[in-house]
Amino acid sequence: MIRALAASLIVLPAAAAAQTCTPVTFADNFTAGTIEGVAPAEGATCYMLDMSGHDGNLALEIEGQNVAFAYGVGDLAGEDMTSVQMFPASNAVQVNVSQRSGDGSEQPFRLNIEAMPPG
Repeated sequence: MIRALAASLIVLPAAAAAQTCTPVTFADNFTAGTIEGVAPAEGATCYMLDMSGHDGNLALEIEGQNVAFAYGVGDLAGEDMTSVQMFPASNAVQVNVSQRSGDGSEQPFRLNIEAMPPG
């Protein structure tokens, strides 16, 4: 399990993140942070964001070459995204990071996460 702190950086080894969804929890005072990882040549790197205690908007943005994310939370879903702002319908937000077009090599990425107040 990963616990994200306010304005934090989280680095995960590709092998640990690529097999199943890696749980990510946030401190009560969390406002923004970054997950650094690697999009595999095939498949996706999965994170399960636990937004318990954060009853506001959530913004996700990915940085890197040839990478995008898909997300799912309740009835909301999106694919091939580079950024999104949403009001999650539940506390669990699944984010899958993958390559847009595989070139046979892993691609590093930074997934920026921001928890914002409602409104």
